[in-house]
Amino acid sequence: MAYDRTKLSGNLGAASNAPKQFTFRDDASTKAQIVAADYFLDAYDVLEVGDFISYVGSDGAGIVTVATSTSAGVTVTAVAATA
Repeated sequence: MAYDRTKLSGNLGAASNAPKQFTFRDDASTKAQIVAADYFLDAYDVLEVGDFISYVGSDGAGIVTVATSTSAGVTVTAVAATA
């Protein structure tokens, strides 16, 4: 399923030097889709390198950190995953 920005919530840590923390839930997307490159591209303007996203997909949940975030691409790296 395509990314839907309305399902991204959070921004805890904004206006500080700390990484921001977001939550995301999309029951129509799998974990593999959610962690794929550019899935979060439409949110590049709020995501910064080092930010965390806790996510829930159709087949489980996990936590990723933002590895790159530009208008040309957003990539995330798995921190932890659950079945």
